Amino acid sequence: MQTYSRLRINNTMNHKDPSDHVIISHAMTLKMPLISSDTRFPYYKRQGLDFVFNEK
Repeated sequence: MQTYSRLRINNTMNHKDPSDHVIISHAMTLKMPLISSDTRFPYYKRQGLDFVFNEK
Protein backbone atom coordinates (compact mmCIF):
# COMPACT_ATOMS: atom_id res chain seq x y z
CA MET A 1 0.00 0.00 0.00
CA GLN A 2 2.96 2.33 0.51
CA THR A 3 4.02 1.92 -3.11
CA TYR A 4 0.43 2.34 -4.25
CA SER A 5 0.05 5.57 -2.28
CA ARG A 6 3.22 7.03 -3.84
CA LEU A 7 2.39 5.98 -7.41
CA ARG A 8 2.14 8.90 -9.83
CA ILE A 9 -0.81 8.22 -12.13
CA ASN A 10 -0.56 8.53 -15.91
CA ASN A 11 -3.06 11.36 -16.43
CA THR A 12 -1.77 12.00 -19.95
CA MET A 13 -3.32 8.74 -21.15
CA ASN A 14 -6.28 9.01 -18.76
CA HIS A 15 -5.19 5.86 -16.90
CA LYS A 16 -7.68 5.72 -14.03
CA ASP A 17 -8.02 1.96 -13.51
CA PRO A 18 -7.32 1.29 -9.81
CA SER A 19 -6.88 -2.44 -10.47
CA ASP A 20 -4.03 -1.69 -12.87
CA HIS A 21 -2.46 0.58 -10.28
CA VAL A 22 -2.58 -2.19 -7.66
CA ILE A 23 -0.97 -4.65 -10.10
CA ILE A 24 1.75 -2.14 -11.00
CA SER A 25 2.43 -1.30 -7.35
CA HIS A 26 2.58 -4.96 -6.39
CA ALA A 27 5.12 -5.74 -9.13
CA MET A 28 7.22 -2.75 -8.07
CA THR A 29 7.14 -3.76 -4.40
CA LEU A 30 8.18 -7.34 -5.15
CA LYS A 31 10.75 -6.14 -7.73
CA MET A 32 9.28 -8.53 -10.27
CA PRO A 33 8.87 -7.88 -13.99
CA LEU A 34 5.37 -7.14 -15.19
CA ILE A 35 4.57 -8.58 -18.61
CA SER A 36 1.58 -7.03 -20.36
CA SER A 37 0.35 -5.71 -23.68
CA ASP A 38 -1.22 -2.67 -21.98
CA THR A 39 0.18 0.42 -23.71
CA ARG A 40 -0.29 2.54 -20.59
CA PHE A 41 2.13 0.55 -18.42
CA PRO A 42 5.48 1.78 -19.86
CA TYR A 43 4.81 5.16 -18.22
CA TYR A 44 5.49 3.58 -14.82
CA LYS A 45 9.02 2.43 -15.75
CA ARG A 46 10.27 5.87 -14.65
CA GLN A 47 8.96 5.04 -11.18
CA GLY A 48 10.77 1.71 -10.95
CA LEU A 49 8.49 -0.73 -12.75
CA ASP A 50 10.36 -3.51 -14.55
CA PHE A 51 8.04 -3.74 -17.56
CA VAL A 52 8.18 -6.13 -20.50
CA PHE A 53 5.82 -5.34 -23.37
CA ASN A 54 4.06 -8.43 -24.72
CA GLU A 55 3.17 -7.95 -28.37
CA LYS A 56 -0.02 -9.71 -29.33
